[in-house]
Amino acid sequence: QAEDGIRDLRMSRGLGDVYKRQVSTQSTGEKTNGDRVMELRKLEINQDKLAIEFFGDLDASGCRQAQHHIDEVIHDNHHKEVEINLQHVQFLDSSGIGAIVYLYKRLVERERSMSIENVSGQPLEIMSLLRINHAIPVNSKGH
Repeated sequence: QAEDGIRDLRMSRGLGDVYKRQVSTQSTGEKTNGDRVMELRKLEINQDKLAIEFFGDLDASGCRQAQHHIDEVIHDNHHKEVEINLQHVQFLDSSGIGAIVYLYKRLVERERSMSIENVSGQPLEIMSLLRINHAIPVNSKGH
C-alpha cells in the first residue's frame, strides 16, 4: 500500500470485461479507541457509472472518516450514476443512514442517480424499517 493510502488494483471479469476498470482503496482514517478503520474502494464501471464499496461499520466514527471521500464523489460530476456497495458493512446506525441520505440528496440535486447494492443483515433491517428503499433503489445480497 502506498504512503498516501491508495492502492492501484486492476480487476477483470475475464474475456467479457469490456470496460476500463479503475480501482482505488482509500483508508479514511487511523484506528483509534478500538474503532475499525473505514475503507472505501472506488471502481469505475464505465464512463457514466462509479461504484463505491465500503469496508467497516457505517456508524458515527466510520462516517466521520468517510465524509471527505463522500464529498469528493458529490463534487466530481464525471459519473452520472453512483452505486453504493454495502457487502462488507456489518453495522449501520443513524449516522450511516444520514451519510447515505446526504449523498443521495446531493447527487439528485446535481441530476445524478444512486443505488445501494449487496446490503444484508442489520444494515438491510434498518433500511427496511426506515423505508429507505422508497426513495433510493436498494438491492439486497443475492437479488
